[in-house]
Amino acid sequence: MWERLSKGVVIRKRPYSCIIFSSKVIKKMQVIVEKNIDSCESGGLLLGYVRENHFDIRMITVPYKKDFTSCYSFIRKDKRHLNIFQALRSKIDKNITYIGEWHTHPEDNPKPSSIDLNEWNLIKVKRSYPLVFMILGRKNFYITVK
Repeated sequence: MWERLSKGVVIRKRPYSCIIFSSKVIKKMQVIVEKNIDSCESGGLLLGYVRENHFDIRMITVPYKKDFTSCYSFIRKDKRHLNIFQALRSKIDKNITYIGEWHTHPEDNPKPSSIDLNEWNLIKVKRSYPLVFMILGRKNFYITVK
């Protein structure tokens, strides 16, 4: 799974052709998946750049103390996710943007639940550009652009 992510994920959502993940992002996700392989779900924001024809994911946020995690759900509640994003934009790079959301499922080959699909639709309604939504499983991942 990690090798496939490091090569980029080809998508067919015009005008975008792929999603590229920095090695730093992949390493951070890998640690979280391995730590939570049979336990609680985790998740956060996908942050980076929308380039000419691809998404370039350079950073993620991770679960924080006030987030809700259980065996079957992750709810991003901690304000640190937003604070990190705002600090990046104001202090480091005003061009970094919100790319989407990621979370884990404690299963080998994850598929979105009806709750996931509903949440993604609620998030998408607030944006005028395509977003990336990702679920990491133990052996594989699910990714979509809406």
